[in-house]
Amino acid sequence: MPTDLMAYSMDIVEYFRSPRLQVALDLLSSSKALKIARQVKESVDIVEAGTPLIKAEGIKVVSRLKRALPGKLILADMKTLDVGWIEVCMAADAGADIVSISGLAPNEVIEESVKAARQKNVIIEADLLGVKEQVTRAAELKKLGLGIVCPYSNRSRKEQDQLRKQSQHGEEDR
Repeated sequence: MPTDLMAYSMDIVEYFRSPRLQVALDLLSSSKALKIARQVKESVDIVEAGTPLIKAEGIKVVSRLKRALPGKLILADMKTLDVGWIEVCMAADAGADIVSISGLAPNEVIEESVKAARQKNVIIEADLLGVKEQVTRAAELKKLGLGIVCPYSNRSRKEQDQLRKQSQHGEEDR
């Protein structure tokens, strides 16, 4: 899906019916993130400006990724919990095609985020990290107008913890 055709009203279900590969740039340096993004751009569909990257470099990093990777979908991993309208507009104005919000956010924040996304022509993704009843919350989020949910499993959290421990002990990440 070329980003110039990206519109919230498009049938995103059709686009995501096929597997899509996303790279998460959960780094602190935009120069490192851009280097990795350029190396993998032919192999991925979505490039994520991770939460740590946005916090360290500011929302402008989304603009830098967008300029460096024309035609790629850029996801701004905002993990919004409040001020949904403001954060979605910030990310969209910076060039994000997809904006993530927290599935833990109150429904009012979800609703204002969806309204902003429709106005700005971007897709909202709900990150279900920390949500206990993920299937139930996903159904609620769908009713509120979200197009994508990103579930988490205990296994992925355990794997992350294991990798963190390995790197703290000087072992190679596998």
